[in-house]
Amino acid sequence: MVDTILEILKAYLGDDYSSDMDALLTVCVNRAITAYKAYRNYPSSFSDAKITADIELGTYCIADVAMFYFVKQGAEFEESRTENGTTRTWRDEKEIYTNHSTFPYITVL
Repeated sequence: MVDTILEILKAYLGDDYSSDMDALLTVCVNRAITAYKAYRNYPSSFSDAKITADIELGTYCIADVAMFYFVKQGAEFEESRTENGTTRTWRDEKEIYTNHSTFPYITVL
């Protein structure tokens, strides 16, 4: 799974990719997989195989979350930034999940 997402990110980055980014991209991918699992909130009744299958279905969503983390490097907890005449505003990470029709499981007690 990690290798597949790394290949997606490398292809997406194209000429901007260099092997010096591998460690950071791997951290972003692992963080995105962990965030995806937490967001999905899998019921305790789900087997590891069912969770793995669901994660594989979410490959491109996870890749987008990893890219979100990658581009926010150094500005992780900022909503916007203005520097040297350039203004950047980041959308909420949850919009990525919504764009991929990925929603958490809800448990009724």
